[in-house]
Amino acid sequence: MRSAGVWAIHVESSRQILREWNGLYVEHDIQYAAATDGGRQVDDKGRHVASSAGVLDNGCVVGGALDPHKDARSSYETELQALIDVLEVWPDGSRVMIAVDARSPVQAVVRFREAHVNRRAEYFVDDKLDSLLRHLERMQTVVFYWLKGHSGAAPNECADLHATKFLSEDVPAVRTIPVRRHASMTFAFDRKPFQWAAVRIGRHVREIARAKSVKVHDHIRVWWSDERVWFRCEITEVLEGGKRVEVEYVVKGWQRFVHRLSDIR
Repeated sequence: MRSAGVWAIHVESSRQILREWNGLYVEHDIQYAAATDGGRQVDDKGRHVASSAGVLDNGCVVGGALDPHKDARSSYETELQALIDVLEVWPDGSRVMIAVDARSPVQAVVRFREAHVNRRAEYFVDDKLDSLLRHLERMQTVVFYWLKGHSGAAPNECADLHATKFLSEDVPAVRTIPVRRHASMTFAFDRKPFQWAAVRIGRHVREIARAKSVKVHDHIRVWWSDERVWFRCEITEVLEGGKRVEVEYVVKGWQRFVHRLSDIR
């Protein structure tokens, strides 16, 4: 192991990695490959700096300096951005392999992919995770190969070298992140219309229930709103499928009346 900012190649371990890569190339018919790295640290002037880098199999390097206060508040975000940088240059349907020295971004995007869309907004830097997932979904095959950082593995040493160089560069004026495909929102609304509807639907349900339950000779009470008094009576006939009933009051001398079922208690 070595400290950051010092580069050295461990020949034997690098050869072993290449042998394993040869097997993966054949097994998955890999078309493109890259090694990624990212970092965030304090420079000689006491300022926070950050960068991401990806070294492609054709020798090209992608990435650059990152805003340490907006785009890269942690090393995790720089590693995440490095994955996005390499994936976005490859065409749809590609079979690719990426060497990484950080497992957390890969583990995070796997969990993010399995999460329900209503829960994805709860993830840290969910916009970047969604951007990474977009690119992963474009590929036919993606193989992640983990390398121990600062151990002399040639692909990782090369990516780390370029990421360190990017730390001294200026941060690009604009870094575009696609609009995320998910959202978690709670709407506030006026409940009064629902209360109004609840009263009326409750009344309707009660009328239906009573229509199925009342029958001739049942003794019931009817509310007279003007007099604000209850009167007892006996059902003599059920009308309109139970919506109205003819009743005979217990009060002597009263004639029979027809009432709506909603008047009955």
